Amino acid sequence: MSESIRSSFERFYHSVHGDKHSMTRSHLGYQDEVVDRAFFFWLAGREGARA
Repeated sequence: MSESIRSSFERFYHSVHGDKHSMTRSHLGYQDEVVDRAFFFWLAGREGARA
């Protein structure tokens, strides 16, 4: 997963939710499970738009 994809998500998520959730990452994903689920939902939509 490229850093630019994660950065795009983080900018988008922050623009919608502000500082409501922690954007801290671990080696497995985001530490906040809400942010982690949102990232994979966003990523699936992004991939689906390309198909």
